Amino acid sequence: MQNYEGYLFDMDGTLVNSEPLKAKALAMTCLEFNVKIKAEIYKEVMGQSWQAVLEYIFSHAKISKVPESFNPCFEKNYKTLLRAELKLNNGAKKLLNDVKKNEKKCALVTSASQWMVDTVLSLINLEDVFDVIITNEQVTNLKPHPEAYQLALKKLAITSKQAIIFEDSRSGVIAAQASGCEVIGFLHNYNQKHNLAELVPCIDSFNNYSLTDR
Repeated sequence: MQNYEGYLFDMDGTLVNSEPLKAKALAMTCLEFNVKIKAEIYKEVMGQSWQAVLEYIFSHAKISKVPESFNPCFEKNYKTLLRAELKLNNGAKKLLNDVKKNEKKCALVTSASQWMVDTVLSLINLEDVFDVIITNEQVTNLKPHPEAYQLALKKLAITSKQAIIFEDSRSGVIAAQASGCEVIGFLHNYNQKHNLAELVPCIDSFNNYSLTDR
């Protein structure tokens, strides 16, 4: 088995259970603007850019323009839900600890904004775990473009053959594959429509992945 030098992780849905919380926060915020949606509609656009998410939701509600104050209201609601319900996915903490204990390099590569990353990592006490953190502010092209993963590899000073990536969205998997790395999909209730098993080997718990086997 390959002995990897770098372990790269997507954040939302992959390391933490934030996707259903994001969906709930979107529904709550829409209601503040007299737009009623079901939280589950977010499953249709999970993994896409934030702009694409908002455009899809408001188009579905037959509203052509997203209000300027929508994002601040969403941030307020999302942070409230994160504080109350955010959890690491099963086995994630142990795997991250093993990565550090074995002196491997570790990166967080997400299309989320910096404020989302800061909030999540603070709540689960992982601020000091990652050698490199890539957010949407640092790249020109979001997933499925491989730029974010290419940048992470460059900052880690490793090649694609030395790294493995964990992703939970189809766009993320495509980006990871395009970077040349091995990829493992992470399955959960909000990404069933992404059919990741068609693209890569998958797990539904990090308890099913061990550094000692590789």
